[in-house]
Parts: sequence; structure tokens; C-alpha cells
Amino acid sequence: MALQATIAVGQMRVGDEGYCPVGAVYVAPASPTGADEGRGIASTTRFLLPDSDVYFEPSPMAKVHVRRLEDGIAIRMPPGVVPSRYLARPVPGSLPVVATD
Repeated sequence: MALQATIAVGQMRVGDEGYCPVGAVYVAPASPTGADEGRGIASTTRFLLPDSDVYFEPSPMAKVHVRRLEDGIAIRMPPGVVPSRYLARPVPGSLPVVATD
């Protein structure tokens, strides 16, 4: 039986957990940290693409464990894997990765 997506990352509610593809995680410039502060030249944040599928079980395709928190997403990347995609700005609706397990 083929794995079926349960929900899109952007539709996850607080407490939801699952697994998404490594390609769903990307790096983009971080937001300013305060009203009078700018961005650091090399300051980046991890994000999850909002339309990426989330699955109940891990698989060769869905390896990143994701958990929805109140202020973003916690992820656990597979050992030795790092987000390799860089985008110039966050995709609208993306969820920030606020914790890594």
C-alpha cells in the first residue's frame, strides 16, 4: 500500500506530527529581530514550504520529522542531511523552523 499524505505543512495544527520530504526544508534570510534592527549579512533561518505533504510514517521519500508548535515548526533532519536549498526570501505562507531535535 502506498503512503498517502495526511495534510500539507501549512495546514498543520499545534501538536500535529509527521514526516515530510527533505526538499520541503529550505534556508532564507532571517527576519529583522527588532523594530530598529536590520538583518545580519549572513543571518538565515530554515523554513518549510507550506504546500509540502506530511505523512504519518517515515519513508525513503519523507525523512524529516516535523512537529507543529505554536510559533512555528520543530524538525529533526536525518543524520548527515542539511537543508541545501537557499531562496532569496521566504515563500509566502512558509512556516519558520523554530527548533531542531
